[in-house]
Amino acid sequence: MSFSWAIKTCFKKYVTSSGRASRAEFWYFWIFCMLVMIALTILNTVLFGPNIIVTEQIVIASNGNPHLVKNVMEFYNSGLPGTVFLLIVIVPGLALTSRRLHDVGYSAWWIVALVVTIVVAFSTAVLGTIGWSATIHALTTTGRVVVSGGPAVELALVTIVASIVIFVVWLCTKFEPGTNQYGPNPTEVIP
Repeated sequence: MSFSWAIKTCFKKYVTSSGRASRAEFWYFWIFCMLVMIALTILNTVLFGPNIIVTEQIVIASNGNPHLVKNVMEFYNSGLPGTVFLLIVIVPGLALTSRRLHDVGYSAWWIVALVVTIVVAFSTAVLGTIGWSATIHALTTTGRVVVSGGPAVELALVTIVASIVIFVVWLCTKFEPGTNQYGPNPTEVIP
């Protein structure tokens, strides 16, 4: 399967989550998405420049004298074109991931399980560390939440990383030979 054929196939099967998808089809599509996002980020930066955030804070020196510290951060994003592109590829990307999981014999419901695991782990880390009231207060007064380390955060990070690693291993796994419950092997079917 060629790079261009894989991308065309994904867009032809825009909402088709039934059937199977080969590793080549899956990874070529996601490489295409990454390359487009890199190009859009470069284009956005050339046209509009980087996003700059300046923060100021008063720091008390060891001698007791306060002084102002200014932090300047630059970050780059793809802007509106990148957002539009992501909205275009999210549906075929989910359908493709579903078909890829089918190719290795797993249900597409594992995508939901991964998302739920990440959301629950992240929520547990934030709320378990600083609590509901502190979270709501921080969001309403400053618009941000600062989470310090601790067992809840460490457990959440381990859970998130382990879930993603397992998922990526499944996506890299070689296909089930022959026909499985989701259909024929895509590498044996001539389009």
